[in-house]
Amino acid sequence: MPSRPALRLVRERKLAELISFPKDGAVLEASGVLARGRDCFVIFDNVRRVARVERSLAPGAPRHGWMGRARSGEGYEDIAYSPRQRRYYLLIEAEKHPDGTFKAVIEECDEEFRFKGRHWVDFAFEERNTGFEGLSPRTRKGKRLYSTVEGISWLADDTFVAVSDLAKEQHPPRCEPKDQSIHIFRLPRSR
Repeated sequence: MPSRPALRLVRERKLAELISFPKDGAVLEASGVLARGRDCFVIFDNVRRVARVERSLAPGAPRHGWMGRARSGEGYEDIAYSPRQRRYYLLIEAEKHPDGTFKAVIEECDEEFRFKGRHWVDFAFEERNTGFEGLSPRTRKGKRLYSTVEGISWLADDTFVAVSDLAKEQHPPRCEPKDQSIHIFRLPRSR
């Protein structure tokens, strides 16, 4: 079987090595990432707050930390930024809408992550936890290694940053060293 080009891991760290836990006994279930300037903004589906991680992923970097104030409720699923509006948009997977259905919510924040408002997405779900999440890059033997990747953002034309959620019981033990982490990958060169 001919070998296929593979992603090259540039660097990775456990998120707990870079930022403090927002509450005692918590885990960092990363679910989205946005690369902007020299920072990566990471969101979590179990914490309603945004973490800033400097792209070097160096432990102790002064830019690492939590942005804005903590908000009540479960966490976010994705993050986006509009340079034109100078706003961050944070996606909440679904909340109970006044009409009785579950709908996604987008929270809007300024560049300092100060809350500016929230908007319902006009699409109803039957259940609160629905949707596609994650992918699996593999080991040299073809076994899953990155089983909980949830968010990806481009750093350059050939380089991207990804974050991974908590490994669950159904994941093999080899996935645990890669969970709750931030990873930077470079695409293979074309042949």
